Amino acid sequence: MDYFNAAKDWITQNPQQAAFYVGGAGSAAIAVAPAIVTAPLLAAMGFTNMGPAAGSLASAFQSYLGPTISSTPFAYLQSAAMNGYGAATVTSWAQSLGMTGAMAGKLFGDSYRDGSKYKAAADAAQKVWEEWYRENGDYETQSEAKFEGEETK
Repeated sequence: MDYFNAAKDWITQNPQQAAFYVGGAGSAAIAVAPAIVTAPLLAAMGFTNMGPAAGSLASAFQSYLGPTISSTPFAYLQSAAMNGYGAATVTSWAQSLGMTGAMAGKLFGDSYRDGSKYKAAADAAQKVWEEWYRENGDYETQSEAKFEGEETK
């Protein structure tokens, strides 16, 4: 059996479901090995093992924030780049986001299957939204009208 062509055909017929599954798999990889994301992201933002890199986003944040206070997100990110106390915390953040993404990918990927319990829930949520929208109209228009003191529906 030609697995490559079978997979290609399935992806062509189910692009949304495939996208959610691929996203979920990528998120699961982040949950299992968070350093594949955290190390490059920290480096890209300018957090290095010697401190914030000159001219980087990290140095701009540090200039804006002033002296670094321990237990702030900035301190944890810098510590993680230096393999200090922040490494475990940043790894946990990445793993949590990875697991959330993996679960969402599976949940929403399954929701595209016909007859799925998730599809039924998604359809019910869509009906509730449509009913609210029919009754209340455009939220932004409603908010602007209230702000300007006009009457709304």
